[in-house]
Amino acid sequence: MAFIATGLILQLIQPGIIHTDGGLFGSVAYKDLNGGTLYQDAWENKAPGIFYLLELFLLITPDPVTAMFAAAFSGLFTISLSLYYIFYKSFKSLSLSLLFTPIALLFTIYKNNVGDGLYTEIFGMAFLLLGFAISLNDAKTKYSLKLSLIFTGMAFWFREPFLLMVIPQLLLIYLIHKDTISNKWIFLFALLPSAFFIALLAINGSLQGFIDMLKYNFFYIANDNVVSYKVKLNELYQNLFYKILPLVFFTVFITYQGFKLKDLKVKILCSLLILLASSGLVMASPHNFGHYYFPVFVYFFVYAAFVYSLLQGIGPGLKLPLIILSIYTLYQLDDEQKVRLNFKIVPYQEDKIATFLKQEKGKTLFVDYVTRSDYYLKAEKVPVSFVPVALPIHFQNNPYGLKNREKIWKDLSTKTPDYLITTYTTAYFSWFLPETEFYNKHFEKIDSLKKPDEDIIILWRRKNP
Repeated sequence: MAFIATGLILQLIQPGIIHTDGGLFGSVAYKDLNGGTLYQDAWENKAPGIFYLLELFLLITPDPVTAMFAAAFSGLFTISLSLYYIFYKSFKSLSLSLLFTPIALLFTIYKNNVGDGLYTEIFGMAFLLLGFAISLNDAKTKYSLKLSLIFTGMAFWFREPFLLMVIPQLLLIYLIHKDTISNKWIFLFALLPSAFFIALLAINGSLQGFIDMLKYNFFYIANDNVVSYKVKLNELYQNLFYKILPLVFFTVFITYQGFKLKDLKVKILCSLLILLASSGLVMASPHNFGHYYFPVFVYFFVYAAFVYSLLQGIGPGLKLPLIILSIYTLYQLDDEQKVRLNFKIVPYQEDKIATFLKQEKGKTLFVDYVTRSDYYLKAEKVPVSFVPVALPIHFQNNPYGLKNREKIWKDLSTKTPDYLITTYTTAYFSWFLPETEFYNKHFEKIDSLKKPDEDIIILWRRKNP
């Protein structure tokens, strides 16, 4: 399975492929490592797990582009191996695990949901699944239980709504281990990640900023619910359930059979709550970006395998029907998607703008081009403003947006960067500057780059005072 997972991951993830969110997270992490303070002058409205994890990779691999690739690959690879282990322990059949895992991987390493592999949902699911996989260890020792609880508790620190998945998973782990647990206080190990992150935030002077960010996110959700539930449900059906309808019907059937058995109800309900919470991440989010669907795409297969494991040896045999349905689904998916594996890592090639900026040691940069925050990492430059780019959602005409406009204007006017990257003549944020001609007044265009199927990139240099 490691072979298949690697081939699927390298189809999508390569050194230098850094999209909007990955560029934002990586740039904030890079600034926090290089003199900035998280949630103060290095800000994004995400939980600290993603930033501290990327900082760890940046410390291990000083080249930012390589570090981002290593992080993305590691997250998806961890999920892939965890899925296989969960399926193997659930099915207790090598043949069925080898059939079922590729199906799950095709919807886990799914282009629309994975992007550059640096989304918070990916790393949150990696820790959640790793925690569940360890809990299925036959030995069921105190050591494996503690590790399982710690990894499960980590998931919340990548995206706050994961708490709705963490709580039922902790209950499920308790039900799995209850016959061997002598001290229920052991479940306090699930709080160790929270204690660690809170202490780290406090030591770095970021705790109050983190609390303010949580308040901001409640406003962000409450006031920007753009995409309807109907649209989201339809996308979920078309992109996942419709393509695996036989497995969906099978899962509904075994769920119904399981709920008829009193001893299994609570375990199934816990797993079902995790599945519902994973879909709730999509419904509660203001938009319908592909990565919002990532948790439910992954956890559906975990849920199906777990319910199957509870029903083994009870009632009619389920193995043969599931083998047949898995073979049929694999055939249909291969016929539709023409799956190809890639095992080649393509070396990253710097473009001329990244090469030039990288040589400008000690110089500062601001990117007013929302999709190109990756230039901070590729040019090894710390963002001069409190946000790497002026992401429109954070600069709307509301109290928080107006406050952010004032803050970024202060950064630009008092710490005017040496270089500026935009697209066309100016970019999004320049329209809201108090001085609308600020860029033209203080900068001159010195280079540009037009890549296929991308908007032009324009490099400006600050004029001599």
